[in-house]
Amino acid sequence: MVKSSIGQINSNFNGYERLAELSSQLAACEFEEIELDFSRCAWFDANMSAALGAVLAHVSDRFNDIKITGLQPDLEKILAKNRFLVGYGYTPRSDTYGSTLPYRRLQPDDER
Repeated sequence: MVKSSIGQINSNFNGYERLAELSSQLAACEFEEIELDFSRCAWFDANMSAALGAVLAHVSDRFNDIKITGLQPDLEKILAKNRFLVGYGYTPRSDTYGSTLPYRRLQPDDER
């Protein structure tokens, strides 16, 4: 098992740099179980779901299983509302106020 801790991720240089480091850390993984531990993540800008999703899609494409753990309740709520967590075994939550943009993983042949 490969375990990686996710710290605070903001929509700035440091946030993108941390996700690039995560991508480098997981680049050689194949047929692994990967645990992303969010227990030290007090804040994650929801729009960074797209960047994290791109990293995890690349990791998943190499036959790795990804498990997300340690989510704080508020962070889990927002990432479940935007549907990012659905692909990782979490139940989606309704967005009563329409305040989130849904996360989607698009394929190159997706005509939408």
